[in-house]
Amino acid sequence: MPQFYTHHVRMETLFSSVGANRKDYIMMKDQIHDINLHYKSLLKKIGHHNARKLRYKKILTSASKTSSREIFEKICDFKNGISPNDLTDLIKKMTNASTWIGHTYLRYLISHVNFTSYGNSISNSDKVEDILEHVRRGIPLNGRYSHDDIFKAIYDECELRHYFPDHKPALRIPKTNVTVVLISGVLNEIFSTAAFERGADHLCQISHAKYITTNVKGTKSSEHNSELIAKQLTKYIDENPEEKLWLIGFSKGGVDALHFMRNHRIFCERNVIGLSTVASPILGSDHVNNKFIGVLNQLHKLSDNPIYKYIEETRGTLGPEFQKSLSSSHQRVWFRHNHQELPKSPFYTSVAFESSWYESHLWMILTKLIFRSRKSNDGVVDVENATFPSYFNGINLGILRGHHLVGTRSSHFCQEALMESHLIFLKYLGLID
Repeated sequence: MPQFYTHHVRMETLFSSVGANRKDYIMMKDQIHDINLHYKSLLKKIGHHNARKLRYKKILTSASKTSSREIFEKICDFKNGISPNDLTDLIKKMTNASTWIGHTYLRYLISHVNFTSYGNSISNSDKVEDILEHVRRGIPLNGRYSHDDIFKAIYDECELRHYFPDHKPALRIPKTNVTVVLISGVLNEIFSTAAFERGADHLCQISHAKYITTNVKGTKSSEHNSELIAKQLTKYIDENPEEKLWLIGFSKGGVDALHFMRNHRIFCERNVIGLSTVASPILGSDHVNNKFIGVLNQLHKLSDNPIYKYIEETRGTLGPEFQKSLSSSHQRVWFRHNHQELPKSPFYTSVAFESSWYESHLWMILTKLIFRSRKSNDGVVDVENATFPSYFNGINLGILRGHHLVGTRSSHFCQEALMESHLIFLKYLGLID
């Protein structure tokens, strides 16, 4: 860069010394200025391109090391014999690991040839700069901007921190002693970790927080999972009476958490500081009323069949109670009738996702084809059903770009930024210590 600049200075000196008129000199000076701007812009884009490659390389390294360690630990567990369940678990881990590594390696290769300008801009509007300055200094905005405007500004800033290492962060990550409780959704059993566990692990490393996961059945009803959550959290608090819990419910996990809080109000008043739902069908999902599901419901006529009974007892996959927990015709009515019975002291936040079919995971593309909706959605949940209604005193954090499976550990969605922005936002409003 210094040699380039010196070369231009010499050109200006030479051009001036030979007696060129002032108009030509000014034109040449403007052209040199434009060349310098383009040169700086090119350097900036190259820097951002290299930053993206470095990010994906780190993700690939992490995926390889973590998967290898998990498979090795599982194999070591077989020293005393192997059961059919152990073998199934090993196959699941190996399948998930290969999917994770393969997906990550593909993204890493693409990052080498992807020179698009998407995500390269790190300049903020005056509105965003104003929000970030108030958040940074802890000064109330007094209603000047909506909650979702504030959260989006925080989230975008946190995302830049991870995508561009040379970006000087405008916000710091606060410390907290809260215990994060992850509650996953439907069929999370097929994955190796709870939804958004990667993001929660990162948050705990930088904020002094802790996190635990709950063992819920994705294909069971919300009432069933409510009692599972209660049993596990009661035991945890008995062993850790000084800790306060921050529930984060993904998808149906958010609905299960609402049922838990409704059914165990006294416990939650004492021990739960709040619930944050992520892409949860708070008011149900219209997809459950789809004709495709209607065909499956005909299977309930076989309830006396031994095979049906076995599936229902072990998996609950065909259970009408599970479907009712997600149906908008049921859950919308349940929330209206029960929202006043929810504990008052905890906070309630919600964030929704939306994506186009071509932005989605392969499974989400298929889902969008089967469960077609003209409404904005993430492939499973319509945005309008993933936020708290106006009659409830919840805090809606807006809509982020992402499909319904961004919570898996193989996803390249910035889970770290999502967790960080939640903590910063809640800390700024004084809702979390």
